[in-house]
Amino acid sequence: MISLDITERFILLSFDIEEFDIAGEYGLETEGEALFAPSLVGLQRLLALLEKLGVVATFFVTVAFASRYSALIAQMAKTHEIASHGMRHDVVNDEDYKASRLALEAITGKPVHGFRMPRMKPVSMPFLQSSGYRYDSSLHPTFLPGRYNHWAAPRTPYQECGVWEIPASVTPILRFPLFWLAFKNAPLCFIRYASSRCLATDRYLCLYYHSWEYADLATYGLPHHVASPSGEVLLKRLESYLVWLTARGRFVTFSAFVNSLHASSD
Repeated sequence: MISLDITERFILLSFDIEEFDIAGEYGLETEGEALFAPSLVGLQRLLALLEKLGVVATFFVTVAFASRYSALIAQMAKTHEIASHGMRHDVVNDEDYKASRLALEAITGKPVHGFRMPRMKPVSMPFLQSSGYRYDSSLHPTFLPGRYNHWAAPRTPYQECGVWEIPASVTPILRFPLFWLAFKNAPLCFIRYASSRCLATDRYLCLYYHSWEYADLATYGLPHHVASPSGEVLLKRLESYLVWLTARGRFVTFSAFVNSLHASSD
C-alpha cells in the first residue's frame, strides 16, 4: 500500500479504453476492427507520452477491449492501474460489475479495485460493494445537456455502502467541467486556470479522457466539437497540460488516492 501525504495535491489522470461506438451516436456505425482501431492507436500514443513524462494513470477498460488486446493490457498493468469500464461499452448489466472485475484480474494478474460506468450513467453502489470494488468514478457533478444533470451532487469524494465515490473534477461554484470535451474545446489557458481553482480548493484533480480521441478522427464524420482537435494535435496539447500539472501536484493512481482517503478517515 502506497502511503500519501494528505497535505499534498494529487492529480488523478484517467483514460477510458473502450469500443469506438461514439460514431453510432451520429449514425456512423462501426464494426469489427474499425470498432477498436481508434482506441488502440490512441492508447499506444498515450502510453508513449506517459512513459516520456514519467506520469502514472488509471485506465478504465472494457473487457471487450481488454480481451482483444490482453497482452498490451497486462503490460500496462505493470506501470499503471487497470480498472473496470464494464464488459462492453454499449450496455452494462448488474452481473457485469463482478464479471468485468474478475475478467480484468485474470488478464492483468492484479486486483481490480475501481469501476466507471460507460457514459457516466448511474451506478448501483450496493452492487459495486458486493462485487468487490473499493471505489467508483462514474459521477460528473455538473450539468451536461442531453446527458445528465448532477448539479446538486457532491463535488468531492464521499463513501456510500462502503465504496468511495471519486467525482470528476468541476470548479467550485460555477461547476465548470474539466472533462475531455472541455479540454478539447476551451482555451488551454482557461483549463489551467480552472485546474488551479480545483487544486486550491479540493487539493486534487480527477481528469478523464478517451484513448480514441488521440487517433486521427477527421475522416469519421463526427461533429467538430467531438472530432477536433484529435490525434497528434490533441496529444501535443495534452503533453503541454501534463507538463504544467507536474509542477502543481503529484500524479497518483485512483487506488493510491483511495488509500489516502481511508488513512485520513481512520
